[in-house]
Amino acid sequence: MIIDLNMDHFINEYSNNIKEYNELKESYKELIKKYYNFLINLEIDNPIMLYEIFNIMNKNGMLSINENNQIQDDYLDIYGLYGVDILKGQSVCRHNASFLNDTAKEYGYDTRLLAAYLKSEKINKNNRLIKLAFKSKITPNHIINQIATNEKNYIFDPTNELILKKGNSNYIIEISGNKTKMLHTDKIQQILNWGVIGENKYNDIIMNKKMLLPPPTIEEVKEIYKKINKLFSAFSDTTKLFDFKINNQGLMKEVVMLGETIKTKKEKNKIKTLKK
Repeated sequence: MIIDLNMDHFINEYSNNIKEYNELKESYKELIKKYYNFLINLEIDNPIMLYEIFNIMNKNGMLSINENNQIQDDYLDIYGLYGVDILKGQSVCRHNASFLNDTAKEYGYDTRLLAAYLKSEKINKNNRLIKLAFKSKITPNHIINQIATNEKNYIFDPTNELILKKGNSNYIIEISGNKTKMLHTDKIQQILNWGVIGENKYNDIIMNKKMLLPPPTIEEVKEIYKKINKLFSAFSDTTKLFDFKINNQGLMKEVVMLGETIKTKKEKNKIKTLKK
């Protein structure tokens, strides 16, 4: 699925909802700012820590108004604001990558979303390994993040909790040796053939150049894990991360409510169009 980030498309298709959309955009922006300030106060000050803390908070329902932390499938999917669905307890790739992307921008990092084709190996019921081959014409089926500083290029897959790097040709591969029991899973072996989700040509030119920067080393990743573990040991476990949810419940609910209003109007517009 290729994500459409063209706001003109949204405005043309749902012109009656511009007022609500602008309200949602401002409220969501305010929430991202509060999330950024929360992380800064925790001394989260580099892309790997940002990525890992997001994974922990999202996985444990610390960014969702859903009290039971149950995954939903009634997606809002607001154009350009896919991160809003995180607040409903939803976490498919386009929502995860978008929320992380929006937060990374608040940090001032160069960042964009990447559309990737996920090739995975699965075990069938007879315990035989099935290798899924690339089709002749690859259609992206997964969304990941590219976040860059002036020194390094980071590629993250928050959905599968993987840190990646650019390999030979047009492939992205997993950085080996960086698994930790707390933060990563071993369930997926994958190769990613990537393409760009264009936001604008100027940004794409910058980020294509950033692709040439070195990725993080295994040693750097391990050092960051030590910092995270030290951070957690300061307050025994991850419980303190719930403070963000506790202190921002009202704003989080406001953002979700605005998103649901837009979705309802969008569905009504589609019904009216069909009746004509």
